[in-house]
Amino acid sequence: MKYRVGLPLWRLAYRLGMTLYYRAVIRKDRSDNVFYVASSDILALSTEGRTIEELEANMSDCAMLLIQDEDPALNDPKRVVCKLDLKLS
Repeated sequence: MKYRVGLPLWRLAYRLGMTLYYRAVIRKDRSDNVFYVASSDILALSTEGRTIEELEANMSDCAMLLIQDEDPALNDPKRVVCKLDLKLS
């Protein structure tokens, strides 16, 4: 079972063994040729990467740091996943 970061009681859901997920909208900056996070359930999440794979790795690291800043007990990166929405314009 998965529970979305930012919904009421999301920290409790993690402690009860649920996997957390967050949504992120990804866009491509064609002038700089990078992908970046346009919006996310994690408000301060901001990163970029030259490829989608690089962006995903950066995003995962940043998300875990921000989540652990909220609550240090939330420390298992395998239980925090992202649902990407790629928008190319």
